[in-house]
Amino acid sequence: MAFFLVAFFLVAFFLEATFFLATFFLVAFFLVAFFLEAAFFLVAFFLEAAFFLVAFFLEAAFFLVAFFLVAFFLVAFFLVAFFLVAFFLVAFFVEAAFFVEAAFFVEAAFFLEAVFFLEAAFFLATFFLATFFLATFFLATFFLATFFLATFFFLALAFFLEAVFLALREVRVADFLLPVLATKAFYAIARAACKPCAGTRRRCSAAVCYRASMVSRTIVNSVPRVDGPLAREVADALERRLEGLRARFPGAIIERYLERAPEIAEDVRVAAGAAIVGAVTLAREVSVWYGCVLRGDVNSVEIRERSNVQDGAVIHLGDDDATFVAEEVVVGHRAVLHGCRVGAGTLVGIQATILDGAVIGEGSVIGSCALVTAGTAIPPRSLVLGVPGRVVKTLTAADETFHRELAGKYTRLSHNYRVG
Repeated sequence: MAFFLVAFFLVAFFLEATFFLATFFLVAFFLVAFFLEAAFFLVAFFLEAAFFLVAFFLEAAFFLVAFFLVAFFLVAFFLVAFFLVAFFLVAFFVEAAFFVEAAFFVEAAFFLEAVFFLEAAFFLATFFLATFFLATFFLATFFLATFFLATFFFLALAFFLEAVFLALREVRVADFLLPVLATKAFYAIARAACKPCAGTRRRCSAAVCYRASMVSRTIVNSVPRVDGPLAREVADALERRLEGLRARFPGAIIERYLERAPEIAEDVRVAAGAAIVGAVTLAREVSVWYGCVLRGDVNSVEIRERSNVQDGAVIHLGDDDATFVAEEVVVGHRAVLHGCRVGAGTLVGIQATILDGAVIGEGSVIGSCALVTAGTAIPPRSLVLGVPGRVVKTLTAADETFHRELAGKYTRLSHNYRVG
């Protein structure tokens, strides 16, 4: 828009300059016409005066000659009279011609004066138009500058908010929000399943709804108190097994729960700081990374071939729900698996949570920070997002192949840690 305004202003400027030059030449023409008119008036006046003087003196001379020589010069008198009449007629027509010519120049001068005033009016109109266009140009420039400044301000604000958002992501806002959201979702599901609340506007307390909804998952009296330690022979055999595992995985925490002890295949890697407790079975080429906790006390945990449990993940179980992870599953950092079944070729995202009795179909993806609530059945090759988790997309065989290849990557990484 500024370009068009500048172009328009330049065109107006050149037009005004053209009109100014035309005005200059018209004024010059008017001055020339004025001086020519004055010259013609002076010439006509002096010629008329000269003719009058010549005529007067000639008339007087001829009158005197005629008076004194009337008799003698009668013929001459008539001839002179004839010539005098002719002369006067010529003088009259000459004078009339000069008067006509003078009138023409008067009218021309009047026309030029009118043209001059019209041109002056046009010049003033051009001046006001130029002033208007200048004002429009400056106003447009002002508004454009304001627009650009506002745009710059909002862009700066957007960049600032993005920087704040990235900074908040660095401190992991989800660490604070996810527990709150998960708790609210849990109790909302609990209230929906609460039989005393069903079909009424009355809402039970959270504890009542909790007991009503979790009665089929959690058994509060499922753990009896033992009277004493295991028999010495059983305890010693278990301790020898544990010592062998501890020697294989120095730095890892490997413990039994009563008679339940871990079973770990030969080519498994358990990183330092990981805790393997109770009835935990790790199949061939499984890797459990730093800071993970796999606790199989009130039930069992089984991890099948070539699956990996990445740093900080927690795997526990329910009273009636063991945890089963099929082959070539990737369990992301700080994920939580609790009494669930995860199908082969599945990717469990970072900080995702899968609760008791949930069944995840093969080749699925549980998105980062998603919450799969208790008892949920996820079809094979599903993408699950949100809190609570919902299936938002059906995946392809190529996606499942990618997940399995990712599990293979961790298998090779684990091998390099073991033998390198």
